[in-house]
Amino acid sequence: MTTRSDAGAQTPTATGAPGGPGAVRLDGVAFAHRPRRGGPVPAVDGLSLHAAPGEVVALVGPSGCGKTTLLELVCGLVAPDAGTVAADPAVLMPQRDQLLPWLTALDNAALGPRLAGVGRDAARTAARPLFERFGLAGFEQARPDELSGGMRQRVAFLRTLLAGRPVLCLDEPFAALDALTREELRAWLAGALATEPRTVLLVTHDVEEAAVLADRVLVLSPPARARGRRGRGRRATAPDRHRPRGARGPLRRPGGAALMLAALLVLAFLGVWQAYTSIGGPGELILPSPLQIGEALIDDRDLLWDDFLVTATEVGLGVLCALVVGFVAAVALHRSPLLRRATYPLLVGSQAVPIVVLAPLLVFWLGFGLGPKLAIITIICFFPVAVTTLDALDRTDPDRRKLLRTLGASPRQVFWWAEAPAAAPAALSGARIAVAIAVIGAVLAEDSGSNSGLGHLLKQSNGQLETARAWAAVVVLAAFAVTLFYALVLAERRLLPWAARPGGSPR
Repeated sequence: MTTRSDAGAQTPTATGAPGGPGAVRLDGVAFAHRPRRGGPVPAVDGLSLHAAPGEVVALVGPSGCGKTTLLELVCGLVAPDAGTVAADPAVLMPQRDQLLPWLTALDNAALGPRLAGVGRDAARTAARPLFERFGLAGFEQARPDELSGGMRQRVAFLRTLLAGRPVLCLDEPFAALDALTREELRAWLAGALATEPRTVLLVTHDVEEAAVLADRVLVLSPPARARGRRGRGRRATAPDRHRPRGARGPLRRPGGAALMLAALLVLAFLGVWQAYTSIGGPGELILPSPLQIGEALIDDRDLLWDDFLVTATEVGLGVLCALVVGFVAAVALHRSPLLRRATYPLLVGSQAVPIVVLAPLLVFWLGFGLGPKLAIITIICFFPVAVTTLDALDRTDPDRRKLLRTLGASPRQVFWWAEAPAAAPAALSGARIAVAIAVIGAVLAEDSGSNSGLGHLLKQSNGQLETARAWAAVVVLAAFAVTLFYALVLAERRLLPWAARPGGSPR
């Protein structure tokens, strides 16, 4: 079967392959990009190209002459405005390796079979033997950031081969590499194609690379009129001198100096506070001293603990609800532009409604139990999660989406394999922002209607003029917020190791 695109077609259709398996045929093809502003920008015009099965055709020419567009036409990513494109199933290897950072090298290589419905174990079994042949033995479990540039390109090419397509579209696969690595991989690719012959369309700006690898070279010039000349390809192999990058070491934790500085700052603040209350100040009914607050923490520890458990449950469940609601809302807005235009302003406006206005209404609807408190915390906290997640979904690399489409991914698979993992760190970042305001939300919720919790204790203590106890509750709330914040940091490091910055701090 072959992918065929005709002028005016919205999606490719399947027909018999002209010229045998692996053949590519473009006849009178024209295509123009249509930016949001300005008129159409022609990419190719009147282009005809025939590639025989097993032939390596290099495409060279200046930037903007339509080389990448030609590959996208062959892969069925876009349909021509005029002419016809007929090719056996093709897979795109983009300029950057586009390895998924949340997958190991082995799982990246086996991505094509996985998207085709092959089980994980079977896909890994198919990919594993090729790692030794391609000079990657021992690095099956390495993540992309633990590999050198040359090794990443090898994994990307292995992923391209394992997709099982008879036509490979390579878009400047070595452009991002240094000269020495590029020369070595050029020779390596020639040997790989000798052992795994496929029809190849190779886009390159390097004339020498085209002469070495290609059986035929096509020179394109705007508006992409092709003129060809015969070239003699050489097949050669070269020893592998690539070395992997050192495996990323443990993420750095705050060192002793940082902890010492933090402790000194806290002690200095408490010392100034104590001195201020000792020499006068507003009085202990308004601002108790740190020593008085410490005494309240000890004397009222049982009362504080019981109420803390109530508030901690509310905050923990509320942040979890906000994380789920915010992520789902972001996905819905990302998937539906109409829904986004209609509801996004309403979501922004919802954050301007004072909680003191909503709280009594929620208590009236949901009673005095856990329900209204979770609702209040969720309303306060879901927005930062939704905004950060939506931004991350919007920033998903378009080339990554194109790659997955050429590997046969459905829109749902593109979401689960590329968009959702990329957005997960942003969702946790939003949750970290939400933690502090979640504590405030819990206090407001308990103040509106509750007989337990630190918010209720604060209200009760202020009414009884037990100011030290009220400040002790504030200290517990602050300590809990800090603890929950760093618990989310730790969760991100454990669950999303690819999302950690080199310095060890989360994104």
